[in-house]
Amino acid sequence: MRIRTGKYVLILVLICWLKPGFGQRYINRGDDAFEREQYKTAIDHYQEAFERGDKSRKTRAEASFKTARAYMKISDPESALEHYNKAERYNYEDDKMYFEMADAYLQHEEFDSALLAIEKYEKIHPNDPRVDKEIEKINKTLEMLENPTNISVKLAAMLNSGEMDFCPFYGYKDYDKIFFTSSRSILDDPDINLESGQLFTDIYEAERDKNGQWNLPGKSWGTVNTKYDEGAASLNRRYNVLYFTRCDYDPKADRPCRLYKAKRRGSYWADVRDVIIPGIPKGISIGHPSISDDECVLYFVADSMLGGYGGKDIYKVTRERKSKPWSSPKNLGPDIKTEKNDCFPYIRKNGLLYFASDGHNSMGGLDIFEARCTGTASYEVRNMKCPVNSPSDDFGIVFRDDKEEGFLTSQRRGGVGKSDIYHFFIPGISVQVYGTVYDKLTKEPVENVLAELCGQDGNVIESTRTTPDGNYEFTIKPDKVYQIYFRKQPYVPASKRITTKDIISSKKIKQGMFLEIR
Repeated sequence: MRIRTGKYVLILVLICWLKPGFGQRYINRGDDAFEREQYKTAIDHYQEAFERGDKSRKTRAEASFKTARAYMKISDPESALEHYNKAERYNYEDDKMYFEMADAYLQHEEFDSALLAIEKYEKIHPNDPRVDKEIEKINKTLEMLENPTNISVKLAAMLNSGEMDFCPFYGYKDYDKIFFTSSRSILDDPDINLESGQLFTDIYEAERDKNGQWNLPGKSWGTVNTKYDEGAASLNRRYNVLYFTRCDYDPKADRPCRLYKAKRRGSYWADVRDVIIPGIPKGISIGHPSISDDECVLYFVADSMLGGYGGKDIYKVTRERKSKPWSSPKNLGPDIKTEKNDCFPYIRKNGLLYFASDGHNSMGGLDIFEARCTGTASYEVRNMKCPVNSPSDDFGIVFRDDKEEGFLTSQRRGGVGKSDIYHFFIPGISVQVYGTVYDKLTKEPVENVLAELCGQDGNVIESTRTTPDGNYEFTIKPDKVYQIYFRKQPYVPASKRITTKDIISSKKIKQGMFLEIR
């Protein structure tokens, strides 16, 4: 049989010419899905490019790198590292990849590998100032792990499953009921969210039994849950209006997440309605609500396209009364917002704001931060440190009213699922300030000096007189600012400022004082 050589050569050439196009086509599809935040779909397309496209090192390197980046978006640093390393083996051209690799190693608690990744970048870019900042971040993480606070953090085993459990909040004044978001499912073949690659989430609840133990959680009853995503919710002071996030899903079109509210009708949640916030573009997702007790202040999270700084931003809206419409959203400002993600706001009853961020001085991934308002759009922000935070994602904190106790969410090692709920408790902190009052000229102790402990408002909290040895002592509270006044004739009155804002464990503060004669 005669072989038509020319025809087969032409077919072979066409195949070789088309295969690179197929590889890039899959990558382009992955890029489109990535831009729509459909990260699981993006991963599937990138892997098709790796396996079914051309076998060139360039295509495989790009597919591996973009797969790793998508895994980081769904908080899976272990899978991301597998593909970052593939991208490196295939000589991926963008050396900025080493910064991302360092973050993945940090979240996976491989600290030496994180430093090595930064060193690889530094060899290529020796004068890049970001190198020192990244090394400092890794070293600070190690320091926090080696010097934890006295906060006790333990897995709330009965509340968790093998899937995602997160964003808890209390359901009644007696704190014997808790709500949270979960992707657990009772179906044999549940639907998968193509954005996260996880099961769709619902709002669950659990109650304590007479022995103080949590019962097996179940879905919240009523019309609040659908076949798609609900969660990241918040309750008003009367525990009868639920504000929550709902994300409808359409694989062929973007369906942004929105805020909704529902009313309690006995054991059911009903009357689900949109929360209308003016000025929200149609294509922008919003979520993670935190409602004030009187329902006149609402915090939420939106994409940075809403006039933000990058990543996810926290916004605030207000209204005069519950019957009035919401104001236009305002960004919380540069003290809170970073160029990365700032999310999961929670307003404690004492007015402190808590939120999660991977843009402040994070230990790796999202960390929980406390923000104290010091003026209009002005905040003092501090990291809650280890063990509240870990190198993995930590977020979704809630306190039991004014008590130093509550729950938080973490993806740290040692959990039972993909994210887990932890109970935390801060043991009582005892702080004493003490010292001796001296005559400045003779250096001798002065007895019977009136010592008055005053708060920031200037009111006297407690008073005492120095002993024959000139000694005084007060027991004070953490997270406060005090002024101590010393008076005795014929000495000039004197005072000393004492702050306990940075104190996180029991401590004694020695503070002497020298008095001058008029």
